[in-house]
Amino acid sequence: MSYLEEYGKIPLPKIREEVIEQLTLNYAHNNLEEEEFERRLEEATGAESKSALLALVADLPTLKDDPSATQEGAAYQLNLGSVKHDDIMVGILSGTERKGPWLPAKYTNLIAFMGGIDLDFTEAKLAPEVMEINLFCLMGGVDIIVPPGINVDVSCVSIMGGTDNHTSEERCPGAPTLRIRGIVLMGGVDIKYPSKKKRRRNHG
Repeated sequence: MSYLEEYGKIPLPKIREEVIEQLTLNYAHNNLEEEEFERRLEEATGAESKSALLALVADLPTLKDDPSATQEGAAYQLNLGSVKHDDIMVGILSGTERKGPWLPAKYTNLIAFMGGIDLDFTEAKLAPEVMEINLFCLMGGVDIIVPPGINVDVSCVSIMGGTDNHTSEERCPGAPTLRIRGIVLMGGVDIKYPSKKKRRRNHG
């Protein structure tokens, strides 16, 4: 990370952004295992010094995000046809899931009541702009897997529960955006990238 070492006069928040971007890119390029990526991402979020931040990427190659990359080379697929306006998924005392090739709607409502909902966007064809998920989770669980390279915006109110977002806050201009809003009561919501093994399988 030689170019980061030259940032002596750059503010700490800017270096934090650069480090998180490098962690995300290296994870997307299979240079980091999932657990190691999550550990370093958590440390980067809480680091209070430039040296601590730089140490998190010292052993990694410097990667550049290529905004001109073709869709075929991206980690996600786009739905270039019509996009369904709304959808609903309900898990009451049971579980429901969406995975494999599927077409997410522009607006999706999730209700998990003492049950579970799994959404896997890894092989989905995504709406080109913004997709919104509104969730209500009561004594249940919601797991959301997203492909690297899209924007993820999470804002949930958790009461005696938790919302864990393991994705990067770095913005990717021109990429699809997944906006997640909701209320979590005595339950849990987990948003993360696919495992390294799954990424390799999807991309051959």
